Amino acid sequence: MPRYANAIEVIQAALHRVGEASISSLTDGSAAASVANANYEGVVGDLLERHAWTWATKTADLTLIGESDNASWGYEYALPDDCINLRFVTHQGLPIGEGHWTLQGDKVLVHSESEYQATYTWRATESVWPYNFGEAIVTRLQALFLGGLLDRWQEARLIEKDAEAKIMRAMTRDKRQAPATRAQRSDLPDVWRGPRLRMR
Repeated sequence: MPRYANAIEVIQAALHRVGEASISSLTDGSAAASVANANYEGVVGDLLERHAWTWATKTADLTLIGESDNASWGYEYALPDDCINLRFVTHQGLPIGEGHWTLQGDKVLVHSESEYQATYTWRATESVWPYNFGEAIVTRLQALFLGGLLDRWQEARLIEKDAEAKIMRAMTRDKRQAPATRAQRSDLPDVWRGPRLRMR
């Protein structure tokens, strides 16, 4: 069950655990707000990238940019703006096998033009975080505040280890809830005849 509605509630929980006063916003001018504002999204993004969370997975259409400048590929598509970590590319609802696409920066390169979708991790809002993930974030922020605000670095290191243990437990629990995946692959037509195929 989610426990936190927004970023401020997550930050407040961490501040209260180290005995600090609440903040009214991330820009209220306090030292706590400055530390939180500089680090919060980095902490969240780091943990979201570490695992393919079932509750932070989204599928959206890829947008065609045009023909690729890379001679080994035919076309390039733009990733969705909210993509944190691309998991796989699908065509007609089925994953595309390796060798039919590659990631280059924020673009997906493919051999042939078609309709593709990306399945990816996105920056899910605090209101959908499972309890264990939210607690891992709060504990990591607690360590951050202990060191950055209160200069209690030894205690901060111990809390950081606790945060790591919590995130590992959250990942294990999420893996148990992951649905089984189908072994099918999308049957893309082999229409690309790039340099590598001509050399065969």
